[in-house]
Amino acid sequence: MNKRGQFFLIAAVVIIVVVVSIVTIANFTQKKDDIKLYDLGEELGIESQQVLDYGTYNSLDDEEMKELMENFIENYVNYAGEGKNIYFIFGNKEKIYVIGYQDVLPAESVCVQLNPETDNDCCKKGQKCIDGRCEAGGICGKDEIQCGSNCCNLGERCVNGRCEAGGICGYHRVECSTPCIPLEVMGETQEFTTNGNIYKVVIRIGNTDYEFRLRYGENFYFVIWQKVGGETHVVTSGEE
Repeated sequence: MNKRGQFFLIAAVVIIVVVVSIVTIANFTQKKDDIKLYDLGEELGIESQQVLDYGTYNSLDDEEMKELMENFIENYVNYAGEGKNIYFIFGNKEKIYVIGYQDVLPAESVCVQLNPETDNDCCKKGQKCIDGRCEAGGICGKDEIQCGSNCCNLGERCVNGRCEAGGICGYHRVECSTPCIPLEVMGETQEFTTNGNIYKVVIRIGNTDYEFRLRYGENFYFVIWQKVGGETHVVTSGEE
């Protein structure tokens, strides 16, 4: 083999080694990011419980507990760093607080629903669905139920003025779901209450629902997602 041929062979080998190294490093970095995200979730679960225990042991009232958790969340968000969307749910069966931080996708839609299914009503033909309750006077056809400005077919469900498939009321009625209240301002705590006790909280992020069942006493849940290697990785607590 002449020197010119040897040169191109060595160059090809060097290029292959460099490419393989880059791919290996990229995969390793991606794996590290993935592991770090799950480590953050595990740490958050342990440390949040310690903070809740501290507040309970010291008999903090609702406002003091709220301030304690807000300070803890702020410190955690700073520790977690950039490149993540993070949502926190905390409180008790009487009152729930939700706070979100959006660093990856600022326009991501988020809403909160209390006691879905438990508080839902089943509307008959000719009725209308208003905030999870069926009322007389619907303006739709005799085999439909009014849902905001829309008309739902029997067997569907009415959610925030929209008709969706998958109602739980059977083929002859329409499920009238409790409203999913938008999380209006990121980085600020928003309070949610309902008539009676809160048993379940659903936080809808984009088109995905995350359900959390409340225990007696103080509760703390979270949803964290991050883009790793073009894929969305999610860490959450207490998902049912």
